[in-house]
Amino acid sequence: MDSGSFLVSINDLLWFARSEFFGMGVALALVLWAIMSSVKMYNASSRAKSDTKLALNCIRDVDNSSQFTNYFAEVDEKLLENRRFQSTWIEFKKTLIPPLEHIAEPDYKTYRATKRPHDYFDSAHVLRDVRPIVFESENLIGIGLFFTYLGLIAALIHAGLNLTAANSDGVQRVIQELLSTAGAKFFASLGGVAGALIQAIAKRAFSDSAQTELEGFLSKLESLLPFASLEKIASEQYSHAIRQTARLEEMGSEITMAIGARIESAIKSVGTFYEGALKSLPTLLGPIS
Repeated sequence: MDSGSFLVSINDLLWFARSEFFGMGVALALVLWAIMSSVKMYNASSRAKSDTKLALNCIRDVDNSSQFTNYFAEVDEKLLENRRFQSTWIEFKKTLIPPLEHIAEPDYKTYRATKRPHDYFDSAHVLRDVRPIVFESENLIGIGLFFTYLGLIAALIHAGLNLTAANSDGVQRVIQELLSTAGAKFFASLGGVAGALIQAIAKRAFSDSAQTELEGFLSKLESLLPFASLEKIASEQYSHAIRQTARLEEMGSEITMAIGARIESAIKSVGTFYEGALKSLPTLLGPIS
């Protein structure tokens, strides 16, 4: 196959891209796609805000960590029923330190977090469905450019084939047709840019709206869970061990003193008994002749 036959085949294959309405059609399709994607993100954002409000209502009336510990079972049940927060809450719950009943200090009587709630309840997990349909905004620009160049290639090949067979009058007509159709192809790029702007603005607005609701829940949850870093836990355990050691030493001293007092009392009792026995011995034996 020579180059001429190849160009003819390409020209026949790209017949649809030669139309002057091709670029406008692509532009309209990209804008409509962006609008549908924005509607989808709006619905997802609304569902996310509704689920986040339900999660916030679980802890809205809880004022401190002690109350949170008392109502933990109820809060846990409600968050497990919330499908948006269920899996993330299960993972986050594993990082909590439960109350230690065998330690009398108040700091150990409440739930404490070893990880920040923001590390788990982030937008990538909780707001995972607030995203465009298939294509991100930059993809729409790329699609618009692709169809723009496709239309230009189709127009240039068609014009080149017609120029070889045209007379002087036909050349001017072919050039005019090329310029008019080539300019229309840039509507595809314009549609890609417009669609990308629509989709990006919608995503930012709806994501920010849902993120604001999520931040309210996370701030409330974090205020109810004292944060205990690994360093703090180690320091507390060391301090607790020192206090326990001091208490054990004190108890040891008390036990030693108590045992000593008992022994001393016992010795005195024995001494008193034998002293009385010795005094009564002459009386029992009678006078010695």
